[in-house]
Amino acid sequence: MNKENIIQPIVEDAFNAVDFIIRYKAISDKFILRKGDFAYTIDNILNIAKQLGIPLKYSESKKFHIREKIDNLDLNWGFSIRFNSFELGFSVKDISLNIFSAAPWGFLSTLLSNNDFNNIPNPKFSSYDDIENIIDEAYSIHKDFKLELLKQMNDRK
Repeated sequence: MNKENIIQPIVEDAFNAVDFIIRYKAISDKFILRKGDFAYTIDNILNIAKQLGIPLKYSESKKFHIREKIDNLDLNWGFSIRFNSFELGFSVKDISLNIFSAAPWGFLSTLLSNNDFNNIPNPKFSSYDDIENIIDEAYSIHKDFKLELLKQMNDRK
């Protein structure tokens, strides 16, 4: 499988510019404890996101997600939660620039590092404070990536 079929160079460059691997690994390393009997609710997670100023939505098919349309760019960020751990992911599409990239963050870190960072564990949580911090830190990476991608797309016009 060719890496460029999954993540195009401009997308890879934007992730590298915002130190994606280092930042995602830091979240994973910081949030390693999972409390199996901690029960969260979808509404509480949406409220946390709202308090953080994050326009998060929920649907059964897409789980927790944000979709942004900027000119020809279609940018999606989101996560699912299973067994009190986050699986974060992204997708980006711009037909005019032949960009079609999407991957869970764990797999993305493997691609970007050329297999040096195989299997960065999903961040885990045992409280609403953990959830808030994971969402806040992950969304910060997403925002920085979005700004960097837009900058690089503009620079290449």
